[in-house]
Amino acid sequence: MSARTVILNTLDPSGQQGLAIDVQAAFEAGATDVMPIATSTLVDGAMHAVDAKVLAATLAAALEHPVEALLVGRLPSSKVAGVIAAALAHNLPETMVFAPGEFVPSRAWFAGSAERQQRAHFQTLTRECTVAVMTAAQVTAWLGNGELGNEQAGEHLCSAGAYASWIRDATGSVRALDHIITGEHKAVLDYPGISDTEPDRIPGALTSLLAGGLTLEEAVAGAQRHAACPNTSGAAVCR
Repeated sequence: MSARTVILNTLDPSGQQGLAIDVQAAFEAGATDVMPIATSTLVDGAMHAVDAKVLAATLAAALEHPVEALLVGRLPSSKVAGVIAAALAHNLPETMVFAPGEFVPSRAWFAGSAERQQRAHFQTLTRECTVAVMTAAQVTAWLGNGELGNEQAGEHLCSAGAYASWIRDATGSVRALDHIITGEHKAVLDYPGISDTEPDRIPGALTSLLAGGLTLEEAVAGAQRHAACPNTSGAAVCR
């Protein structure tokens, strides 16, 4: 029986990012049963959230059946984040990958209750996730801990409740050094850098590989290979 994977992310009509890329990456990494659920639609760079009641009903129906892995991507609003957090409180797949992407409003956190609610929902999702995939800047924004280095960001995510963290290096470099933190275990992925214009296949591939029963170390190495060299035998080095 194939592993069933549910993917939540924004729908980009151009197919250049978000839900389309996650689903494509999951299939490239070996998934055979994927259910995509749109949390928003991307229009001219802005996310327009789906109706919260519709999302809640769709997600509840998806989780009625056995789900081996769940990927939560970009969160367009605190209401959408709350719907996902509430659904997971009732039915949580064994493997959950949390990769929220760009999510910080331009005016930061200081004033609005919606931003405070979204931060609270983020912390709930962090406590439930198997692996959190983020950049150090994203962790800093979510946790409000000031500027953090990659390794520090990973440690903070694990302290916040995540089983493991995958802190992504800054894009645009010739080589990337991603930090993997799992409790006391730490590793660095060293691989050719992925440009800003390339689609991000890492979350979708990682979710599929974990759903298939690989260990975290095996899934991380496999996801990086698929991200850097999709449909090839290219390798990344974990040291």
